[in-house]
Amino acid sequence: MVFDIYILLNWLIPSILAAIGIMLSSNIIEHNLEFKHAIMIALAANIIPSIAFMFLSSYFRGILFGFVLLDLLCWIALTFLIMSDIEVIDRIKIAILGFGITQVLLYILPLVGLI
Repeated sequence: MVFDIYILLNWLIPSILAAIGIMLSSNIIEHNLEFKHAIMIALAANIIPSIAFMFLSSYFRGILFGFVLLDLLCWIALTFLIMSDIEVIDRIKIAILGFGITQVLLYILPLVGLI
């Protein structure tokens, strides 16, 4: 398998923009999230489901939008692990916002031609 720079850009650009979105939303929720934590959540939440789906694709084959569900669950789990000092509902809000930003970017950026 040849490493392609576009695969890296496909994860990196939405992850950075999602990390910025997480940081902005965490300021709105009155929790100052550091950039390193935001980028860790965003990168891991974009890479882990892709790797997990390769190994668990037979389990998600029957589930409608199984990969999207796995991605959302990963966002929520990572937010719970890294942001343990805020309320549960705020963690879920931040996770859903980061997930939403990433999904929109993953569908729009290839159409624009950036990835």
